[in-house]
Amino acid sequence: MKLKDLSGKRFGRWTAVEIATGQDARCYVRWKCRCDCGNIKFVARASLRNGESQSCGCLRKETHVPALKTHGLSRTVEYTTWKNMSSRCNDPKNKAYANYGERGIKVCDSWQSFEVFLSDMGKRPEGMTLERNDNNANYSKENCRWATRQEQNSNTRRTVHVTANDVTLTLAEWASLSGIRYKTIAYRLSKGVPAEIAVTLAPKPGRKLPSTSPSKEKQK
Repeated sequence: MKLKDLSGKRFGRWTAVEIATGQDARCYVRWKCRCDCGNIKFVARASLRNGESQSCGCLRKETHVPALKTHGLSRTVEYTTWKNMSSRCNDPKNKAYANYGERGIKVCDSWQSFEVFLSDMGKRPEGMTLERNDNNANYSKENCRWATRQEQNSNTRRTVHVTANDVTLTLAEWASLSGIRYKTIAYRLSKGVPAEIAVTLAPKPGRKLPSTSPSKEKQK
């Protein structure tokens, strides 16, 4: 069976350079790898693929806290965020798995380590949550940021965007900007009211809203 070419692929801090001749004592295929720190070692293919090996050892040295057996941050909001992120992508029993792991959303190799995740993202600012810039891409340093709940809600796959007077905002943002209830704007749009009117016309008892439906136009 032909093995998949790993040349140039990253696994944590490793970059696979070329396949090595021969096998190790456990009969594992090995790859010559270069660590981000410059060290070169031969690493078992299996250890790269399952995340067992992510660096030459420099990563552990940088993140290890001698005074503790673990990182000592298991009760922090950052650790809870990391655990929930991993569960959504890896645990089929998680209620959110269908929207993450089942869709192919993964956690990048380096973020299998909480210490690396924390180093990349830093402390979570008050009131913010972990947000992916591209909801169809994986969790990684390049695709994630701390965002407010409103920003996160505006970036969901179900978000409705409305364009009025050449300005495109989410329906929630129009509601916040205009002071008109979200449901009111949504109802108007569902009835065929032009977006420019739906997001600007203040509600008034008894007021009949204009419509662009063909039947209304014919009656005129």
